[in-house]
Amino acid sequence: MVLKKVRGNTVIIHDPAIGVVKYKMSEVSKHFTGVAMELTPAVDFAKKKNRTRLFLSDLWKTVTGLKLPLVQIILVSLALEAFELISPLFMRFVIDDVIVTKDFPLLYILAIGLGLLTVIQYVTGYVRSWIVLFLSNVLNIQLVANLVRHLFKLPIDFFQKRHMGDIVSRFGSMGAIQTKISTDFVEGIVDGLMVIATLIMMLVYSYLLTAIVFAALTLYIIIRTLLYPTMRRLGQESLVASAKENSIFMESIRAILPLKIFGKESQRENIWQNCYADKLNTNIRIAKLGLVYKFLNQIIFGAEYVIILVLGATLVMKGGFTIGMLMAYFSYRQQFVGKAISMVDKVFDYQMISLDLERVADIALADPEPETVGDTAVPRAIQGNVSVKNLAFRYSEQDPYVFKNINFEIKAGEAVAIIGASGCGKTTLLKILMRLLDPSLGGVFVDGIDARRMGLHNYRSQIAAVMQEDALLSGSIADNICFFDAKPDFDRIYACAEISAIHDDIMQMPMSYQSLVGDMGTTLSGGQKQRVLLARALYSQPKILFLDEATSHLDSNNETIINQHVKQIGITRIIIAHRKETVSIADRVIDLEVMIGEDSN
Repeated sequence: MVLKKVRGNTVIIHDPAIGVVKYKMSEVSKHFTGVAMELTPAVDFAKKKNRTRLFLSDLWKTVTGLKLPLVQIILVSLALEAFELISPLFMRFVIDDVIVTKDFPLLYILAIGLGLLTVIQYVTGYVRSWIVLFLSNVLNIQLVANLVRHLFKLPIDFFQKRHMGDIVSRFGSMGAIQTKISTDFVEGIVDGLMVIATLIMMLVYSYLLTAIVFAALTLYIIIRTLLYPTMRRLGQESLVASAKENSIFMESIRAILPLKIFGKESQRENIWQNCYADKLNTNIRIAKLGLVYKFLNQIIFGAEYVIILVLGATLVMKGGFTIGMLMAYFSYRQQFVGKAISMVDKVFDYQMISLDLERVADIALADPEPETVGDTAVPRAIQGNVSVKNLAFRYSEQDPYVFKNINFEIKAGEAVAIIGASGCGKTTLLKILMRLLDPSLGGVFVDGIDARRMGLHNYRSQIAAVMQEDALLSGSIADNICFFDAKPDFDRIYACAEISAIHDDIMQMPMSYQSLVGDMGTTLSGGQKQRVLLARALYSQPKILFLDEATSHLDSNNETIINQHVKQIGITRIIIAHRKETVSIADRVIDLEVMIGEDSN
C-alpha cells in the first residue's frame, strides 16, 4: 500500500489490490504492518506506458458468429416493445368509445385483436428467449475458451506470482462480462429506444405531467451518480475478498495432510472464517446500499405517482382529459419509468463491469511465451547435444544474479548430473534449459542452434522432464502415462512402465492400468508416483530428459534398475540430485556452485 495523503481524520491510500481507498485513523492500524518505506524517484526515472485496461471491444472481436443473433434479438425485442406500446391504445378505445357508447360489436373486435396481439407477443417472447439462450452459450464458450487458451500460453512465472484462488476468481468475472455483453447489452439498447418512444407518447398527452415524471427520473439519476463511487469501491472490495477466501480454502484443502499432522485444523478454520466473514460483510454493505437505492426509488416515484394522479384527475374533471386518456397515460408512464430505471441501472452496471474487466485484464493482457526469438523458427529434429555459453540469470534488473558466466557442453546420449547446495540455482538452470525461463545473458544451444530459434512447440515436443513439483492429473494411470493422448499407444504405455519399474506394481492393483489417481486422491506412494511420472516423460519419446530430484523417493535397487533401462534408450539426461546414489549413475558431474564461485573469483 502507498500512503497518498492524510486529510483530517481520513487516510487516503493506494492499494494495488483495490485502488484508491480511504480509511479512518482508527482503521489504519488494522492494515498497517509496522514497516514503512520512503521512496524518491531517481534522476533517470521515467513513466512506463503499459496497457493495463481491457475494453469490451477487445473481448468482442475475439468472438465469431454473433452478428446475426444480435440483429435477431434486437428486431424481436423491438417487436415486443411495439406490442406494449399498442396495448394502452386498446384500453383507451374500450373506456372512451366502447363503454360510453355501449358498442358491443366494437368490443368483440377489440377483444379479438387484443387476444391475437397477446398470443403474438408471447410467441415472440419465446423466440427471443431461445435466441438469447443461444447467444449466451456462444459467448460463454468462446470468451472462456479464448481466455483459457491465452492462459495456457503464459510463461511459468505468471503462475508462480499468483494464488490459484485469485486466478479462479478472475475467471469467475467472465460470467458477469458475458451477461453484460449478451442479455444486458441488447436490453439496454431496446430500453433506450422504448424510453424515447414512450416519452413521445406521453408528450402527446401532456407536457406538464411528462415534465414531472422526467424531473423524478433526473433526481434518481443524480442520486445514483452520487452513490456510484461507494458502490464501485464496495464491488472491488467484494471481488478481492472473494478471491482471498477462495485462495485460503484451496490452499487448506491441498495442505490437509500437514494440517492434520500438526493439528492445525482449527487454526486454519479460523483463518478461513475470518476471510469468509470479510467477504460476507462486504456483500452485506453492498446489499444495504442496494436497499438504499430501492428505498429512494420508491420514495421518489411514489411521490411522483401521487402528484401525477392528482393533476391527471384534475385535468379529467376540467375536461382536458378523458378517463381513457388518463388510463392510457398512466400505462405509458409505467412503461417509461420501468424502462428508464432499467436503462439507468444498466448504464451504471456497465460502469461497474470495468471492475471485472480489470481483473480479467491481468490474464488477457499478459504477454504469452514467445514462440521464437528472431524472424523465423527453425523446426528440426534434435540429436540431444546441449551447450551453454556465458549463461547468466536474474529475476529482474534490480535483483542480484542467481548465476553468471556459466559454460558447459553435454553430448548426445550423455547422462550429466548437476550438483550444488540448495538455492544455488540448479532448478532455475534446468528451467532455462527447458525454455520455461529466458536467460538474462548468454544462451542455450541445442545441436549448435540457439534453442530460442527452434520454435517453442517444436523444441518442447522433443524434450521431457520430471520436476520436484510435478503432479498427476485426475484420471487413470494409463491416462497419466500417455498424458491423456487422444489415441494412446498401450504397447508404449506398458513399455514405459517397464522401463520405470512400475509395471509390476500397477498390475497388482485391482484395476491395474485403469486405477484412478489424481493430485489429491492418489493412493500411490511417493516412489510409485515418481515412477509413473518418469513413465509419462518417457512416453513422449524425448531426445533430452530433464530430471529434478526425480528419484529422490526411490530405493537404490529400483533406481539402479531404472537407470540401466533408460541408459539403453540412448537419450540425453540432465539430472539434478543431492543423493550420492543418484549422482553416481551419471557419466559426468557439473558442480554449479563451483562454477558460480569461479566466476565470482
